[in-house]
Amino acid sequence: MRLTTQAAEALRRYLERQLREIQMLGDDYADQGLVFTTGAPVNPSNLRQSSFVRLLTRAGLPRLRFHDLRHTCATLLLSKGTHAKFVQELLGHATVAITLDTYSHVMPGMGAQTARDMQDALSPMRTRYLRTAGLASGSCQEGPGAVPPFLAATTFYLQNAAISEWAMLGSNQRPPPC
Repeated sequence: MRLTTQAAEALRRYLERQLREIQMLGDDYADQGLVFTTGAPVNPSNLRQSSFVRLLTRAGLPRLRFHDLRHTCATLLLSKGTHAKFVQELLGHATVAITLDTYSHVMPGMGAQTARDMQDALSPMRTRYLRTAGLASGSCQEGPGAVPPFLAATTFYLQNAAISEWAMLGSNQRPPPC
């Protein structure tokens, strides 16, 4: 896993301190292959109920569950626009669907961005239709049964949008009558 520069530096400093302690202990040091240890593996219950609470207090943060750090991490990353696949891998979810099902509500402007993306994707087709139909000026024939220009253009480019093969109609497709 890739770490932030600050996290990597903090781990380097901790390793230096740990190496000095190992050197001081000499033969009494028992290597257990752990990064954080008190001579034995850290007791998870003690970590959650004692050490973690002290850290929160020192940092001026409200009391929260240790597990809430996972939710905070995911929420912060997704709200900053980090790709859900990277968040899924960081959290260890089996699939990106689990991550999206759990956290998609925090993704900023998801609906608005989707609408903008669709508009951007379809705008060239709308412009092409308006030129083809002679509606570049935005006017259309008047009278009973006349189709408003925007509705005619919308219908045409939705019918011709290359979103999937079934939507592609042949090259002889004509714009709807104006």
